[in-house]
Amino acid sequence: YLDDATIKNLNIDKSDIIMEFCSMGNVAAYAMGDCVFENISITNSQISDYQSYVGGFVGWASGNQRYINCR
Repeated sequence: YLDDATIKNLNIDKSDIIMEFCSMGNVAAYAMGDCVFENISITNSQISDYQSYVGGFVGWASGNQRYINCR
């Protein structure tokens, strides 16, 4: 759970997210408020979604998120 947070310089490789009925992301399940994601790389990853909020970076977001140099 992130609230008004900054996450920088993160590399994630070979992540598998398999969730059912809950929020999940490689970086955060929830991002609220003003969040900044900078210099983040996610590679060779897989996401399985079963009726939930699942995302590569963030599962569920509310507020102002900025993604800078992310892939």
